[in-house]
Amino acid sequence: MSSIVRQVVGNNVYLYESVSYRNENGKPRNKRALIGKIDPVTSQPIYKAEYVARMAASGVHIEQGVPSKAFTVKEIRQSSVLEFGAQYLFDNIAQNIGLLTALQSALPNAYQEIFMLACYLVASGEAFLYCEEWLSKTAHPDIASLSSQRISDLMQTITHEEREAFYQAWCGLRAEQEYLALDIVNRGTKPQIYGAGIN
Repeated sequence: MSSIVRQVVGNNVYLYESVSYRNENGKPRNKRALIGKIDPVTSQPIYKAEYVARMAASGVHIEQGVPSKAFTVKEIRQSSVLEFGAQYLFDNIAQNIGLLTALQSALPNAYQEIFMLACYLVASGEAFLYCEEWLSKTAHPDIASLSSQRISDLMQTITHEEREAFYQAWCGLRAEQEYLALDIVNRGTKPQIYGAGIN
């Protein structure tokens, strides 16, 4: 009969397969074999490959944890942290209001870059000149570059027809969800807009 025993050694917890048996004199004995350890970060068991293979051969599936990666000081110093919150918010809003759908239908080859430019303007309010620097610090879709020259080239490639296609797609999406209230009572002035909102 076998069981798995945990044994703490220093800061580590090791896993042993303990097999109980009786020796030639009939006395109970235990035989232990190291089969893995507990990952200190995830607290999941990490078994040796030989043990997993042996158990699989006997028809027993072993739930194997994924070892956590320990980063070196050099890797930590060379790592970078990207801003994610604002971009996540912009992506969700754009999906919910249909903006990405309208952009993709009108500008299938450049919609991601156009959307990232819009996000940049909303997030920073700065000139396009600084977009490349902002992009290097922000989590974003796979966009090669938004340098000042790339943005100029991109703006020149967008045709009048593509702009009109976007406006039509956008108006078609928004017309079903928005309303406009007008004051049409003649008070000697032009009709007044009292409010606009979303149903």
